[in-house]
Amino acid sequence: MARNSLAKSFPTGHMNRRDCVGSIEEWLIMVDSAVWRPEGFMKPWSLYLQCNSIPIDYFFLNPISGSTVMLPSSPSTLPCNCDYTPLFLFTKVVASSVPTNQHCFVASLCKRGHLALCRPADRLWTFIDGSFIDQGEARNLLFQDVEIFYGKLYAATWDASNFLMVFDIQYDNGIPRYTTERLVMLHPNPVPNMFLNVTITNNGVRVETNRELISLAKDSTSHELFLIFRRHNFAFEEDPIFLWHAIFGGTFIIPPHIPGFRVFKLERHLKGPRWVEVFNLGDQILFVSRAGNKFISTSNISDYNEAFERNCIYFAFNNPCFASPSLGLDVGVFSLTNKSIRCFTFPKDHSRSQLHSRPVWFTPKFW
Repeated sequence: MARNSLAKSFPTGHMNRRDCVGSIEEWLIMVDSAVWRPEGFMKPWSLYLQCNSIPIDYFFLNPISGSTVMLPSSPSTLPCNCDYTPLFLFTKVVASSVPTNQHCFVASLCKRGHLALCRPADRLWTFIDGSFIDQGEARNLLFQDVEIFYGKLYAATWDASNFLMVFDIQYDNGIPRYTTERLVMLHPNPVPNMFLNVTITNNGVRVETNRELISLAKDSTSHELFLIFRRHNFAFEEDPIFLWHAIFGGTFIIPPHIPGFRVFKLERHLKGPRWVEVFNLGDQILFVSRAGNKFISTSNISDYNEAFERNCIYFAFNNPCFASPSLGLDVGVFSLTNKSIRCFTFPKDHSRSQLHSRPVWFTPKFW
């Protein structure tokens, strides 16, 4: 049953316990839960164990107008019960259009790699769990990133260089129906960096260098889909008493920092699709974060060309570092031209530690 989900007032309380998990045009996609500390970390373990009873809200927010559009919220609406947490913790949410569009649907990705669908007017999320006949092999896959492209949901696993899962989603009387395609890439395809240096010491500290993670990005101007490899160097320690690593992947001693990127474009041929490495983005600038990636053409911001570097990737990531939260913020500019990285310089009156929410790239629409 549909509901009226559009609100014109923006609640100003509890701003520090909110996190941003996505954006589309002038809208942010937010989560609000009392289980989060202001600095972005979870509250004590005793509260975490009881978080099924803690209110949680998911919603679109237009920070310019103050409008909000609610998504199905509270633990009872959430689709899966991962074995390490009673909450379906979103790492990313993507939308097919702005939430005021009647055909808008959203897809969420949880920390375990599960997918779920809903529309703003729905009361529940629909878990993609193989319950539909044509779901196929996606039943057992865990996904790393998602993107909606030409109305279809593209989902990438760790093996995204070899194949993508594509979900063609249609709603029939309010019920989502979808078909699944396994988009297999032609060879040669990009191979993740094999020079992974992993060291596990006697005290449980794990050091990784050149660890590559993947994400998807779409260019709405050229109508192309991209696969992004980003390298990470980090060290973390697993806590034998409080299992933070089950939530975040580890307690970072040295937070992840990015030394470089590789970018590939999806090209379709009669014999099949393939990934082709891109060395020049032209007049496009790529903005990358965990909550979403965006292409922006410098031709659309001609008055500000001097403020941006062409053929560059602007990146912003915030990683949990309990010893020193400010060290977890990794923000910079990577040049595809000379493979160099330039760090952002923050104004003196702005502390990096004040960024409680994960970074997200936002394209405001002024009127």
